[in-house]
Amino acid sequence: MYSLNKGIILNSYNYSDADKIFKIFTEELGIITVLGKGVRKINSKRGGLLDTLNFISFKAYQKKDFYYLTELKTLNNFKKIKSNLALSSWSFFILEVTSLLVPEHQKSPYIFSKLKDTLLSLEKKPNKRTIYKFLYFLIENEGYWSNTYYLTNPYLKKIFSNSKVSPKEQKDIDLFFITKIKEIAEKDLNSLLLLKSI
Repeated sequence: MYSLNKGIILNSYNYSDADKIFKIFTEELGIITVLGKGVRKINSKRGGLLDTLNFISFKAYQKKDFYYLTELKTLNNFKKIKSNLALSSWSFFILEVTSLLVPEHQKSPYIFSKLKDTLLSLEKKPNKRTIYKFLYFLIENEGYWSNTYYLTNPYLKKIFSNSKVSPKEQKDIDLFFITKIKEIAEKDLNSLLLLKSI
């Protein structure tokens, strides 16, 4: 049975000679694994539509552990984000964090909406606070946030205000989230993270 879905491509890796496996965060099904048959072939028209970060509409059918991709349409490729090295690095970071913290095959429409809105906001107006707020939301939503963090890291309160954040405070906030997420996930992060102002 075919199903129509909308989703954000979190990551992908090569599979067999011409195929590729994608982890896609969908609005309807949560995070699912999708197999794209033949998408790595030179003459494939779908390969370029399946970049990480793309927001897509697609049809797929399920067979055992995989969904098999059939029809595909790009809704937003976040071109402005991808053209900015620091911004794209942070965006790929939040995709990896989402992939690590959100359980697969669990409907999470609120998290999906938050992720999509965060990317749309970054595309329109790059702002580091937008990223911090999403990371806070994700950690808090998964039950890992503690208000004691504000006592040991008072600069975190500036995430939710318009107070000026100094370069040192920004580095401290970056390090806090990186360290905290690595602790929660119990693994190193693969995404390239540039600690620069946006």
